[in-house]
Amino acid sequence: MWTLTNALAGASKDQVVAIVDTGLLQVFADMLDINEVKLQCVVLEAVAAILETGKGEGENRAAAEFDAVGGLRGVEKLQSHANPQLAQLAVEIMENFYSSEIELAARQKH
Repeated sequence: MWTLTNALAGASKDQVVAIVDTGLLQVFADMLDINEVKLQCVVLEAVAAILETGKGEGENRAAAEFDAVGGLRGVEKLQSHANPQLAQLAVEIMENFYSSEIELAARQKH
């Protein structure tokens, strides 16, 4: 896990796309269910870095894929985690990459 997240930290956009194409987002989504705060924080930081590479090009393919593999549900749950650092990372991902989903959910409640 640590090797993958370190590789992402210095990767170019093309390298990130290649890494994502290996199915890494599914692995990261699955790891959000592990009850290990430090690991969850590292995973969320890596996910944010991946999602950042897809920003500004119309639909964020990485964000859509992360949602499709269940990652968005995991991030949503972690927003209310007792660990403030973990919760904050989850909130930032939601606000930075899924704000339209947040707005849609708010409108559907009213």
